Amino acid sequence: MPPRRLASSQNSQANDDIPPPPKALPPMSTEGIYRYLGTLAGLVECQARATRSNGQGQSSSTKGSSFDKFKKLGPPYFSGTLDPTKAEAWIMKIDNFFDVIDYSEEQKASYTTFMLDNEADH
Repeated sequence: MPPRRLASSQNSQANDDIPPPPKALPPMSTEGIYRYLGTLAGLVECQARATRSNGQGQSSSTKGSSFDKFKKLGPPYFSGTLDPTKAEAWIMKIDNFFDVIDYSEEQKASYTTFMLDNEADH
């Protein structure tokens, strides 16, 4: 005998609270992407200053080993682009790398900034 299914009215009521997934990423201008990357770099600097002044943070050997793990995954560098879809794709790729290994927000910001190359680093 096949398994019982919920009646369609019960099933639709159960899904009323869940919003539908977005069809696509919202458009983002090149200026918006560079602003985002600038904000990210600023956060990294702020976190680094706070860590130094508080004497907190991981030991240098732990930081090095977590960065080594990140680099072994082969994250792509970002050299800057005028195409916002390429920049968004890079951000999504970097996010996927962070899904693999659990990093603190400080590490994510620091490692992401390290992957900025050439014009994107300024």
